[in-house]
Amino acid sequence: MYQLWAAKFNGRRFYESRMLRGAGNYSGLSSAALDSAIVVAYANQLRAAADTPAGSDIDITLTAGSAGRVASSSYVHDGTYNITPDAARVGDAVFVAYNKWSGSPEESSKSINYGTFIGKIELKF
Repeated sequence: MYQLWAAKFNGRRFYESRMLRGAGNYSGLSSAALDSAIVVAYANQLRAAADTPAGSDIDITLTAGSAGRVASSSYVHDGTYNITPDAARVGDAVFVAYNKWSGSPEESSKSINYGTFIGKIELKF
């Protein structure tokens, strides 16, 4: 289990560390800056119940760099295995691309690749 942290860096040392998200199994971190905010996208592997396979959500954390506000949310939560998110800014939006599988591609040769999906996050409406 891991925690997500943010810290400032002055070229020699890290300082003013703060936790973005509590303990979880996070991977595939990617981020993009949009105005004064930073959008961080990552896979959040879910624990399997005894009779169901594990899945993996794509979560996002939005942080306003200077103000210190942090909000985290599930972005893709559909019971499949969503992995390898990548975030990029285009104009006034952040696009998040991720790959969707029926199960863990590392653990099963029977997992089906549903393809790559792209979502758009707009901070201004």
